[in-house]
Amino acid sequence: MSTTIDSSDLETVKSGSTKQSPTLYALSDMPDPGYENHPAYGKCFPSPSLKDRVKATLRLLPWMGVVVFKRWAMMDRIPALPGYSGHIKGGFLGRFKVLPRYIPYIVKGWFQVISSAITGNRMVVPPQFKEFTEHFVRDGIRASRMDEAEFSHVLALV
Repeated sequence: MSTTIDSSDLETVKSGSTKQSPTLYALSDMPDPGYENHPAYGKCFPSPSLKDRVKATLRLLPWMGVVVFKRWAMMDRIPALPGYSGHIKGGFLGRFKVLPRYIPYIVKGWFQVISSAITGNRMVVPPQFKEFTEHFVRDGIRASRMDEAEFSHVLALV
């Protein structure tokens, strides 16, 4: 049986209190809900045919290609281009039409990744942002306060 400890349990131990711990159950002891026979889950929709599965895959595949390309090209690290005025118009083809403008940024990103892998250097975080960055990397989110000048600077970037 596996047990977990949460922060309230730690507080109980620290304070020396005799609070009763909650009963912990192993997942293997939990009852099986039987989704395949449940009227709201398994019996509500029939199993899709091979034709439906292929059709869904073909519908999703081009967009998965876009996602893979964006990850490969590190598009999430590219800054907004000068003169950026919002979303790219023209749908899927419109995005390919403006792609040449992004090529220098993509190549620069690849160069940085390759050179840091060869030299072993990592990006250096300025000392004043060290604690903030460590918190962000650890938790994936970080709240902070900004003064008016910083806030207007962020709004100008968006």
